[in-house]
Order: sequence, then C-alpha cells, then structure tokens
Amino acid sequence: MRKVIKAVIYISFLVSIISCSNKWKTVYTTEFDWNNDGEKDKIILEIPKDWNDPGDFHKVRIKISGKPEFTLENMDGWIKIEDELILKNEIKNVADNNYFLLYPITKNENVLLLIGYGYASKPSRLDVITLNNDYPEVIFSEERDVWKYQDLNNDSIPDFLLLPWLTEVYGPEDRYKSYVPLLVYTMVKQNGHWKMIYDENSSIKYTNDNLYGWAGREGSDSLVVFKPKNENKPRVMKLKEAQILYNKEQPK
Repeated sequence: MRKVIKAVIYISFLVSIISCSNKWKTVYTTEFDWNNDGEKDKIILEIPKDWNDPGDFHKVRIKISGKPEFTLENMDGWIKIEDELILKNEIKNVADNNYFLLYPITKNENVLLLIGYGYASKPSRLDVITLNNDYPEVIFSEERDVWKYQDLNNDSIPDFLLLPWLTEVYGPEDRYKSYVPLLVYTMVKQNGHWKMIYDENSSIKYTNDNLYGWAGREGSDSLVVFKPKNENKPRVMKLKEAQILYNKEQPK
C-alpha cells in the first residue's frame, strides 16, 4: 500500500512539474561568459502563455556554468530598456539586447539591471543582480524609477539616482509639481559581496545643486515644486507660498 501511495505522489509531482513548465513560453535566450571562466552562461526570459497584460517578460532564468539554475519572477512584468535611458546616461550595455542592461562596474565584473513596468505615479520596479561566488544575487529590488545612472563620487563605479514615486503636475496652468525626493544609491563591495547603499548626503547635495532643493525623503501634500517667473529654476516650497507667488504674477 505504501508503495502505491509513493508512486501516486511521485506521479503527481511529475505532473506538477510538467504543468508548471507548460505555463511559460520563452521570449528571449542569450549566452555569454558572465563570470569570465571561459564557459558560456545562459539567460532565458519567459512570459506566461496567453498573456495579454503589461510586461515584456515575467521570469528570468540564469544558468551559470557548473551552478544550480537561478530563477526570479515578477508578475507585474519587466519591460525592454528604453533607448532614452541608455543614451542620456551614456550607458555601455554589454548585453546584445534591450531586455536588460549588463553594465561594467569593474574591469571584470558586470551588474545586470531589470526595469519593471510602471504606470501613473507608480514607479517601475528596479532589480539589480550581481554575481556572488559565481552565483546570481539580487542586491536591490524595490519600486524605484531610474532617473540617472552615473558616477557621482569619482570611484569609477556608477551610482543610481532613483525616484521613489513619479511627479504629478497640477494647479493653475499646470504650474505646480508634486515634490519627489531624488535618492542616491552607491555600490560598494563588503566582504566580497556587492551592496547598494542609500547615501543621504549625496542625495541632499545633488538635489540642492542640480534640481529644486531637498525637503526630506518623505512626500507631503503641503509641499510643491514651483518656478516663479522671475527666478531661474524651480524650488520646493509650501503650497501656500506657491499660491501667493502665482497670484502676484497675475495681471491686476
């Protein structure tokens, strides 16, 4: 009787595996030597069969030679990398496709970037994958929109300038914009592992020097980004102050 039960369980297990494998279809496959060991590694991108909702792919399978397969899923979907993001950041994409970015962080190491699907004021999901002992490791996976990707601290390693949500335009003549803090994340190697660490000092400095000013990491309905006509650049301020400045601009 036990043998029969075991056989039934085993058959059910096989049916489950086959059923799961039939739920996905391959979107893209590529091979290259990611870990520089002279062997080809493989990345397979998949999407659920009969999928009609947003997202260019929803599963990533990475096969590093001699290692167990790594799998990552995102049912909100990842999307192809826009040319605008690559061009404005002068990103050198080692990968021969626009499904993901493979960017050099040192002479012999590359980081893999996946950009998720975002909509309205909801930012896209950013997944950052590096190799740890020749095995993929997700070092960052949050809803953050990539605003820029460049080396800010002159360590030859690009830093991430990310937005936690997207700005909204409103008010008279669409002159008001909701305040969005720009967050700087630096990549550092600690005990052989790459980490993405939030750098508040760099966030404050960059926002004050290049944008509209820093008003903290949290958003607020009482804050607005507004550019008075007699000033050179926008700045963050209380909504009431922006309303007063706007009213002063109106002809009497």
